[in-house]
Amino acid sequence: MNVLITGNSNFSHGLSLLANVTTCRISDITNHDIGLDEYDVFINYGRQGFGQVSALQAVADEWWFDSNKIIINISSRAAQPNISKGYMYAAQKAALNHYTNNLQYNSDIQCRLTTLNLGLMEHDTLPSVPWSQVIEIILEIIDKPYAVPELTIQHPANYLQVQADKLLHELLGL
Repeated sequence: MNVLITGNSNFSHGLSLLANVTTCRISDITNHDIGLDEYDVFINYGRQGFGQVSALQAVADEWWFDSNKIIINISSRAAQPNISKGYMYAAQKAALNHYTNNLQYNSDIQCRLTTLNLGLMEHDTLPSVPWSQVIEIILEIIDKPYAVPELTIQHPANYLQVQADKLLHELLGL
């Protein structure tokens, strides 16, 4: 399995232990500087403004009628209305989710589309989800013969308490 992922992080390195992973920049995709034919899965992870939406469009246009291809968007629960104080970040993630849903439900696209809305990831002291668990879920989604249009993954700790603790950590510089 050949996986293309935007961004470079511990996430992509962890995934490379289980698949043939190539990392690239969003501009490599939107400028058509990278050939998409050799890849089976595109993980739309790197975030640069609204670039994830543009990357999704570029890959979807290439893979539109190929039911063997899978696009996995890494989004955030911040995309949900009225829960994030990061206004621009929330708007960017909401745009990604909205465009994915439009493709999923209002078009004849045949490649599989998944949006993973992630909560707090890999934090040293706050309740969070390890990237290893997200990688397991991604591999399970890839392996299934059915579509998983959207999934939210978060620690079971109370959201309001985690947000209050997160703000306290930021104020104290922890």
